[in-house]
Amino acid sequence: MGYTYDIDAKAMFEDRAGEFVGLGVPRADVTAMQNAITDMWADAPGGWVYEWSGLARKHAEAGEMFLASLAYGCAKFPCLANEARRVALAKQVETYLAAAPGFPVKFERRIVDLANGAGTVKVPMHLYSAKGEYEGRPVLLFN
Repeated sequence: MGYTYDIDAKAMFEDRAGEFVGLGVPRADVTAMQNAITDMWADAPGGWVYEWSGLARKHAEAGEMFLASLAYGCAKFPCLANEARRVALAKQVETYLAAAPGFPVKFERRIVDLANGAGTVKVPMHLYSAKGEYEGRPVLLFN
């Protein structure tokens, strides 16, 4: 297994449940995950990434791609410690891009190369711009 540290799953929910709801994850989903998850690092039933990814797949199968992207975002949390979390990150991007046509703003994702001391690094860039009266005034976000 990759990078892990000692953390209790229930304590993580006590600390972060409000944040997940604030990001848009339905409270019922957060409660269901809180009841199902018993381990932060196991990729098996009761495991953080396993349970959140299962919820994400259910949302994706229902055509709720934005909710799927939020659940995959939770699955990869708090760090990309192992392959299952890296897969969750890739699925988060995939489902977010699938949800983007339904956003109330124009959306474009670009990957740009930025120079650093060791060469270049690829950085995802999201461009959002208003529709209607404010069209053509983009907002640039890096993640």
